[in-house]
Amino acid sequence: MWNLDLVAEKLTAAAFDSERWSEALDCIANQADARGAIVMPVTGKLLPDVAFGDQLAKAAEVYFRDEWHLRDIRYRASIPKWIRDGVIDDFDCVAPDDVSRNPYYQEFLSPVGLKWFAGVKMAAGDELWCLSINRGIDQYPFSPDEKRKLAQLSGIASTAAAFARAVGFSAAKGALEAFDVSHTAAVLIDRNAEVVRANRTAENLLKGDVRIVGRRIFCSDPPSVAALDRTLHKLFWNPAGASLMPPVALPRPSQPPILAYPLKLPSLAASFVAEAQGAIVLIDPALRHSPPTVALQRGFRLTPAEARLASLMATGDSLDSICDALEISKETGR
Repeated sequence: MWNLDLVAEKLTAAAFDSERWSEALDCIANQADARGAIVMPVTGKLLPDVAFGDQLAKAAEVYFRDEWHLRDIRYRASIPKWIRDGVIDDFDCVAPDDVSRNPYYQEFLSPVGLKWFAGVKMAAGDELWCLSINRGIDQYPFSPDEKRKLAQLSGIASTAAAFARAVGFSAAKGALEAFDVSHTAAVLIDRNAEVVRANRTAENLLKGDVRIVGRRIFCSDPPSVAALDRTLHKLFWNPAGASLMPPVALPRPSQPPILAYPLKLPSLAASFVAEAQGAIVLIDPALRHSPPTVALQRGFRLTPAEARLASLMATGDSLDSICDALEISKETGR
């Protein structure tokens, strides 16, 4: 008898603490009499930051290392039936005869001791993931009765995914607000390198020659756009939990280029179901911010008039232009 209440408890804990997904997936595998479980996206790009139980760690390493993710005949198979029923198995994806001769089964699954699987639907909004539960080479395929039980698991897993995305949204919102405080333009991107959120500073910056078109950062120089795409690909396939890539210059005809710094922060992409999987910090070399006058007054014991003058001097403007703006004489400014 499968204890779905225990599974629901583990999945709920994982939704609020991303470090517990491995524990939840091992629990699912144990309840389903399987050797391991892994979650992979069905919508969007497949990246190596998927969640898997400890029991499936070796198989997951080989899966990406030897690029079996590009040859997975079960991946994205029978999607209409899967969406309708909530679960599929090998025989919904391949003919029985193919199991005994297909390289995916013989050259990948067999050496790591696996053979049969059941793919349970996880859904949150428009996003879909496949909860792949894997049995060993010495076990039997999932029976129709077992598939009906796993269909019940689809609703539980989808609820956990929805909660996890809500938690990720809060983290993403906080990150953008933190960048805004320092007047730093930043956009958050999903696993497809598409912009999902931008802070106010970025919205103000990305209105001219460098802008967001079709949810992607665009400029009039195709090689620069291609360079940014390549850098984002390297970022997402970097196994490090946190990473900062070299900047990509996005040219502007009449101004210095905007520098785009792609980065990956564990706090943002901690959960594989999080909407934001990375960020791009945008620096405008031509933009100069003046320090708050109150901070200058308190930090350097200036008078209000001295603080206003110092704030404008920090932008690099000439003393003549600053005195004109403040409507004071140049001698007073000196």
